[in-house]
Amino acid sequence: MRPNHLLKLTAAAAVVSATTGAFATDTKDYPGVTCVQLDGSVAANLYGAVYNSFPSTSQDFMCPLVRDATNINSGYFKVIDHGAYTRVSCTINAESAYGGTFSGDWYYNLTGGTSDNWQTIPFFSVDAYDYYYAICTLPAENFGVYSYLDNIHVVEN
Repeated sequence: MRPNHLLKLTAAAAVVSATTGAFATDTKDYPGVTCVQLDGSVAANLYGAVYNSFPSTSQDFMCPLVRDATNINSGYFKVIDHGAYTRVSCTINAESAYGGTFSGDWYYNLTGGTSDNWQTIPFFSVDAYDYYYAICTLPAENFGVYSYLDNIHVVEN
């Protein structure tokens, strides 16, 4: 290949890599143990997942999410739902330093009852704000069986 053609090819490759980087996605997985229990108790955890060990009340868990791209494109919460009377529910919250907020509710509702299998609660586009966090409510212990939040999978762009 002649040097002139090699220079043009190198320049074209640089332009392509510079322009495609702006549209790249940034995927992160946050383990459940990064969440804190909002009542101030120490969250029970098992292999990176948090669970509600309280026998009579649902518990809320707040999970910080890193914002380093324009907005959240999509993602999911990975859960096991053993609630006897209530279901696992999760919300993505986005807030700005100037008071603007966005709150999207995505509820997991297993119509067939409880499950021993991991399930996903999908979520979709969340507008760009200064910071994000999630709040998940895990149902009370159900006769010695717990509901779990394993992880939050987030795709930013």
